[in-house]
Amino acid sequence: MSSGVVRNAIWDKLNADWADTRIVDLENGRDPLGSSLDPWVSVQFLMSTEEQNCLADIGERGWREEGEFQLLAAVPTYTGWSACLVTMDALRSMFRIWNPGTLTIRKVHPARAVVDDNQLIGNWYIMSALTRYYRDFRE
Repeated sequence: MSSGVVRNAIWDKLNADWADTRIVDLENGRDPLGSSLDPWVSVQFLMSTEEQNCLADIGERGWREEGEFQLLAAVPTYTGWSACLVTMDALRSMFRIWNPGTLTIRKVHPARAVVDDNQLIGNWYIMSALTRYYRDFRE
């Protein structure tokens, strides 16, 4: 899972700049979707690694965190994949042009259809886009 610095930066970006649909935190809620069938987006943090990339005194050593997170866009089932793709393309574009300084977005892959959570089967058509990043820091 990504570090707190990365997770906070990504959630802050999403919350500050996304206004097209509601934002759902799938990791922090028993029933985050409620009974609403309004379209939504979310992010899931899949994995990360960390390795030292520069020798120095403690406090000055260079480290690189590399990881992946998944952008999710969902529309109610039977409303059409094209509606979901429009949302996903806008979401992908927002992260492709982002240059926060705290991390670097390396790749934003094209969307694919996915249903990862049995709670959502039947209600949602979901697309995901794998996004890769790295973050260099000293410690």
